[in-house]
Amino acid sequence: MHLNRTIIMTLIAVTATLGALWFTNGTVTPKEATWDDVLAEAKIGGYRIITTQELGVDYTKNPNELLLVDTRQEWSTAPGT
Repeated sequence: MHLNRTIIMTLIAVTATLGALWFTNGTVTPKEATWDDVLAEAKIGGYRIITTQELGVDYTKNPNELLLVDTRQEWSTAPGT
């Protein structure tokens, strides 16, 4: 009787663990960022949003002082770009 109870409790524990793992490891689709999200994130990070024209002027003036980092996610760019 004690062995049967132990086996049943073990099966319940294993089933609960597997169920929890299955629910917590589901695929999460990334939220599509809006321009407002970009502006809010830039403000929080202390970044300044500039236009391509401003970037061109800055690069022309002093290219050695410019550090340009592309932080786009791979999924956010078109193939071949």
